[in-house]
Amino acid sequence: MSVKMKIKRVRKALTWDVELNEGEICEITSDPFEKKHVISLPSNPNFPVRDIEILHEYVHALYAEQVHHLFSTSTFHPETDVDLISRMVWVFKIAPDWFIEAKLFQIATKEETEDVLELYDSLQKMGKLSANQLFPGPSMTAAQKKQRLLLARSITAALVAKYTSKEVQFPVEGQQIVEAFLKVEPLPPSISKLKSLINNLLCALSLPFEVSLNTDTDIEVWEIREVPKN
Repeated sequence: MSVKMKIKRVRKALTWDVELNEGEICEITSDPFEKKHVISLPSNPNFPVRDIEILHEYVHALYAEQVHHLFSTSTFHPETDVDLISRMVWVFKIAPDWFIEAKLFQIATKEETEDVLELYDSLQKMGKLSANQLFPGPSMTAAQKKQRLLLARSITAALVAKYTSKEVQFPVEGQQIVEAFLKVEPLPPSISKLKSLINNLLCALSLPFEVSLNTDTDIEVWEIREVPKN
């Protein structure tokens, strides 16, 4: 079955509305109140979006409906400091991908394997480039760029190690981060596993915080707490 057919199959399993928009990158936001997904896809003809990337976003939507809405869009307790979120924003963006990618290896094994190996090889070749060179522009702070690159390299290495036979060279700074991913079995997914992974990653990144699920609001949201010093 082609990836396009698998996209149609996943979309058919969704019960919420789906809106497709043009955007700079592939991303999704899901609203559990309106029961609506908004998927943004780039429209650059020089770099067309691959079907496996689209399927990735639809699996986010599927998990948001069938597992927990936080697998699509991270939502925080309203009293959470915005600056605090910005310090760890890429942890919350990339952690759910560990579970999404596992599902892609299950339902689109050939295409996902090719995609991940291609990304791994590209990141290896770009190993000497700085985060600022890879993510130019003012949209992220220097710390956010470094965190994004480190997590991207680490999750890719972890996926290659877990799902392929290729020998993996772990990122110099990312050994503990790779291990944080590999400690959590992504199938079947659960919100408790996602919470554990986020806390593992915060620890591996030496960020003195931990997350829990807060139920004070109408829906479950993330609550960030500082870890007490021993």
